[in-house]
Amino acid sequence: MLVVFSVACAFAFSACASDPHGRTAGTTVDDAMITSSVKSSLIADDLVNAFAIEVETYRSTVMLSGFVETQNQIERAVDIAK
Repeated sequence: MLVVFSVACAFAFSACASDPHGRTAGTTVDDAMITSSVKSSLIADDLVNAFAIEVETYRSTVMLSGFVETQNQIERAVDIAK
């Protein structure tokens, strides 16, 4: 019974903990989900080369970086990220 209580407390405290960047565990998970969704959408798009674009999310703000060949590809990647 003590082990179960200890594990439950560990989960409860970790949910309130922040990462080194000041995000809670929930915010970190939300950011990862957004990043995954944007990256998947970029991969599914025929206009942009998703493997040349890095996607990072911090507190629900998405940042794209990388190399593309045309202004249309930039605009398309930004539209997908929105």
